[in-house]
Amino acid sequence: MNSKKNTGFLTKIGYQEVAGALFIFDITCRNSFKSLDQLLKDYKLNTSSIVIILPANKIDLQEQRKVSKLEAAQFVFEYSLVYLETRAIDDYGIQQEMEQLATSTLIRNHKIIAIN
Repeated sequence: MNSKKNTGFLTKIGYQEVAGALFIFDITCRNSFKSLDQLLKDYKLNTSSIVIILPANKIDLQEQRKVSKLEAAQFVFEYSLVYLETRAIDDYGIQQEMEQLATSTLIRNHKIIAIN
């Protein structure tokens, strides 16, 4: 059996119920950023309307930064994503990214609940 075909099939099945995703990359590792392009293309092929948040992690390591804010902003604009900068070591921005994902997913899927 061709493993590449099999992986595509499993990927498509796995994406069917996805409403939102976090594609986290490490600002100190260019490869983690470069791999996002193919990952996004796969998601776009296998899903319809999903919310994707792009958190940049390790912002505490600015001196080791390999992916600039401008480069990330251009990528976000190209793919219509939400961009946040995070620092997992002390949870900076983590709650914001989760709230943004939940809110955006509910809005996109028209599942807004009014609370009085």
